[in-house]
Amino acid sequence: MKTFLYSLFFSLIVALGLFGLLSSVLDNPTALLVQMVIVAIIVTVGLYLFRRLAGSAGKTADQAYKKAARQSVKRHKLATAGKKSRNLQHPSRLKVISTGSRTFRDFSRTSLREDRHLTVIDGKKAKKKKRVLF
Repeated sequence: MKTFLYSLFFSLIVALGLFGLLSSVLDNPTALLVQMVIVAIIVTVGLYLFRRLAGSAGKTADQAYKKAARQSVKRHKLATAGKKSRNLQHPSRLKVISTGSRTFRDFSRTSLREDRHLTVIDGKKAKKKKRVLF
C-alpha cells in the first residue's frame, strides 16, 4: 500500500512539473530560457566550490600515503640492489647451507628481514582501550 502511495505522489509531482513547464514555454519562452541559464550557472558554481573544498581534505592523506609508498619502494630496491651487487662481486663469500641445519628461529629471522621495506603509515593505537567488555 505504501509503494502505491509513493508512486502516486511521485507521478502527481512529475505531472504538475510538466504542466508548469509547458505553460511557461507557451506563455514566455525567453523568461524560461533565462531562468534555465541562471540555474545552470548556480549549479556549476556550487559544484566547483564543493569539489574545491571537499577535495582538499582527502588529498593530504593521499599524498602522505603515496610519498611513504614511494620511499618504501625506493628503500626496498636499494636494499635488493646492494645484495645483488655484493653477490656478483664476491662469489667466493657465498655459503652453502644444508636444509637440515636450519631451525625455526632462522626461518622467523628471514621472514622479518623480507618485510622490512613495508612502512606503517597510520595505525589505530587506542583500539583496545575503546572496547567494552561484557
